Amino acid sequence: MAVHRRAAELTDAGETVAIATVTDVERSAPREPGATMLVRENGDTKGTIGGGTVEALAREVANASTTAPITSAGTNG
Repeated sequence: MAVHRRAAELTDAGETVAIATVTDVERSAPREPGATMLVRENGDTKGTIGGGTVEALAREVANASTTAPITSAGTNG
């Protein structure tokens, strides 16, 4: 819940943030469903959704979505 608390603090201060959440995994994965990562406007993050390609994609989508909420992002096409 620390990610959500920090997101509330930042948005109360006027900052736009995004939260990426693992909702499903196939086979083995570094993080289980429910793992969250906060992405700030400046690219800083709090939490992790597994590292590597998944987090890079989450940062990319978050940075491109400053005016609309992120509903989902996946690597399955």
